[in-house]
Amino acid sequence: MSLVTTFTDAIYGVPSKRAAWDRLHPEDPSLSGTATKAVRGQEAMIREKGGTWTVERGPAWITSRRAVLIVRPGGLRCGDWEIPLASITSAKILHIPSILAKSVVLEVTTDQEFYTFGLTPPPDLLPSLPFPVTELHGRMGWSLPSLLLRLLLLAYFAWLIYRQL
Repeated sequence: MSLVTTFTDAIYGVPSKRAAWDRLHPEDPSLSGTATKAVRGQEAMIREKGGTWTVERGPAWITSRRAVLIVRPGGLRCGDWEIPLASITSAKILHIPSILAKSVVLEVTTDQEFYTFGLTPPPDLLPSLPFPVTELHGRMGWSLPSLLLRLLLLAYFAWLIYRQL
């Protein structure tokens, strides 16, 4: 397990939340779990653009849910989001190159919504998923608001440095 995964799982309290789930639901025990940033919406976040699979950065991720994703035989649980196995119509995992840790984005589709989870998964997460997953390789995308905010912050820090000279 990567140092990043170990650190984030400790901050989010993954071991204790999995243990609590297992105590309360012995009939549907956790298979795996990890810290996640998650969004729910009406549109897919993983998209193909110009032959490359990407996940867009954007405003939805600013207010994303920070929680523990628990994988169980009966489906997924993330905070108070319950995604029953029977409601999942498809799932994709986008592997994203990263310097610090193995990063993936899991997107689960139901009849009504898309659930997108940003993860640095523990080794047992992907094999424990109780539904078929299409594996993709790609990169993080950039939204216009995300780019503008980063340029604005860069300009601000450059101005602060210039002012100190």
